[in-house]
Order: sequence, then structure tokens, then C-alpha cells
Amino acid sequence: MKRNRQKKDSLAEEKEKILFNRLSDSLRNNGVEIRIERGDFRGGVCTIQGDKKILFLNKKHPVEKINNVMLGELKAMSHHQLYLPPLIRQKIEGN
Repeated sequence: MKRNRQKKDSLAEEKEKILFNRLSDSLRNNGVEIRIERGDFRGGVCTIQGDKKILFLNKKHPVEKINNVMLGELKAMSHHQLYLPPLIRQKIEGN
């Protein structure tokens, strides 16, 4: 039984890593630089010099929480006008 749980956990973790990579690609393709740093912060986008966007992510957070921050930032953007892979669009629109 313990072995089954480990398989499920590792599968879920692998799915989160795939989602992380797709979210990262989507943000980068839409002009957002991503920086993963350590610290006591939640994470989010900073706009520098009026138009350069940098998304700071906390390295200490689990990948699920990091993914939620990235999804939130994509939702805040005009995501209807952006090209997003179907998986990302489903996550954003809640389908």
C-alpha cells in the first residue's frame, strides 16, 4: 500500500513539473522574465522601467504553489489574446 502511494505521489510531482515547464514557457514567450530566488515572499510580477516584467518565484515553495503563482499571473494578463497551450488555457479558465 505504501508503494502505491509513493507511485501516485511521484506521478503527481512529475505532472506538476511538466506544468511548471509549460507555464514557464508560456510566460517567457509572452515577454515575462522568470527569476527563482530564496526569501520570505510569495512571488509575483514586478514591472521595471515601465514595460519590462520580471516574475519572482520563491525557491522554498513547493512546485504546486509556484505553479499557482504563475497561473495567477497569466490570468491577470490579457490571456484571451495570448497563445497558450490547451493544458494551460484549461487551467486558467477552470475547465
